[in-house]
Amino acid sequence: LDADAEADVTFSDGTNPDVVVHVTGNGAGSADLTSLDDGSISISIKATDAAGNTANGTGDSLTLDTSADLGTALAVTVSDHLINTSEEAAVGFTVVGLDGDAEADVTFSDGTNPDVVVHVTGNGAGSADLSSLDEGSISISIKATDTAGNTANGTGDSLTLDTSADLGTALAVTVSDHLINTSEEA
Repeated sequence: LDADAEADVTFSDGTNPDVVVHVTGNGAGSADLTSLDDGSISISIKATDAAGNTANGTGDSLTLDTSADLGTALAVTVSDHLINTSEEAAVGFTVVGLDGDAEADVTFSDGTNPDVVVHVTGNGAGSADLSSLDEGSISISIKATDTAGNTANGTGDSLTLDTSADLGTALAVTVSDHLINTSEEA
């Protein structure tokens, strides 16, 4: 940029109104791109000097990535909301809405024991071993992080873990009369 020139640097996503930053010299600058959509952003520069001459400079581009989900709702769901003993070691879940450049942690919590965390690298089915959790209500949450460092919390789900037929105390039966005669047997 000549000493007597100023320039407009234009950032465009092709959809929303452009972001234009006016500069008065060479050097670093910054732009607020919050009004632009994620994706490819084209950058152009046009200079004007004191004599009214104009010149278009060489442009550039960047990728704006401000979210770790696909724009569809990031979520984790379970189809079976009542888990018994035979199912607790492989509880199925489904992840949707995760960006291709993102990974997520699906967390199962009983509120007492250490959480069970399953790391996923894409959308689709997964499973978790919940045998370390206590019976009762289990909350399920998801948090994604993409390669740009963006994070997103998704919609969770819940289930009930019911792995025994007793109330948590030892199941027992007792008799009060340990000797049964003919008149008592019927």
